[in-house]
Amino acid sequence: MENPDLIRMEFEKLAMLNLDNVIAERKSILDKAVAFFIKQPEVLAVFLSGSIPAKTEDAYSDIDLRVVVQPRAFDEFLFQNKLEYPKNFGTLLFNEFSDATPQICVSHFAPFNKLDIVYYRPQDLKPSYYYQQPLEVFHDPKKLVKECIKASKNLPIEPSTNKISQTINKIYANAHEAYRRIKREEIVYAQALIMDINKLIIMLDDWLNERFSASNPFGKCERRIKPELFNFIQHSYSFNNPADLMQNLKAQSLIAQKIILNVNARFKLTSDHDGLAIIIDLCK
Repeated sequence: MENPDLIRMEFEKLAMLNLDNVIAERKSILDKAVAFFIKQPEVLAVFLSGSIPAKTEDAYSDIDLRVVVQPRAFDEFLFQNKLEYPKNFGTLLFNEFSDATPQICVSHFAPFNKLDIVYYRPQDLKPSYYYQQPLEVFHDPKKLVKECIKASKNLPIEPSTNKISQTINKIYANAHEAYRRIKREEIVYAQALIMDINKLIIMLDDWLNERFSASNPFGKCERRIKPELFNFIQHSYSFNNPADLMQNLKAQSLIAQKIILNVNARFKLTSDHDGLAIIIDLCK
């Protein structure tokens, strides 16, 4: 159980946060975590992804650590020890975890650091354009990660047809539901749906332009998407009345409609319906 007094004291220190200390502690957390996992006999590989190996990190960047575990020990790591291991790496404040994604544990440390650990079994290492991004491999005696990186080298940066269809249909569904919620004057719910549509638009735009899409497309989107798209997204959350929200939903649907047409052409997909046409018409 996390210590609430410790959490309170550490967050009170944020007003005087020393970023040099944050960076130094992040390195210490990473070094301790890597050394800890390398010593575990059931660990087959340890590698790092994200902004640190890409050399794009800043003081607020987290640590994206990946740990490959023997199948026989996988459940033990996930369901018995994953919340205990981070106590060895620094001053632990709290852990984020979910039953829906038991292979992930996100740990927060003093002074203001975050460590994301994803646990894999060897069979989870499948060739993907994910492995084309910069990675730092700390431990890989059986060359599992090395072979996966090699097999991924020439793969196109593009999702499956099914993934594209799911994303487009989710945009349609959210737009329809946002219209209903605006008509009911459920402003907060409508704004949440509009935000989700923006996230999906960014995802499509990343695929369209052959950019690696992070698990959360909002991450560093300012550096990736075109200024006009970012400008629209940036100003799409400031409407607090139904009439303005409705006009925003129409503008958003027009942008999404254009991107979807380009995505269908780029990936040679066919569609016999346009789920946004009715929204654009209703929002007049």
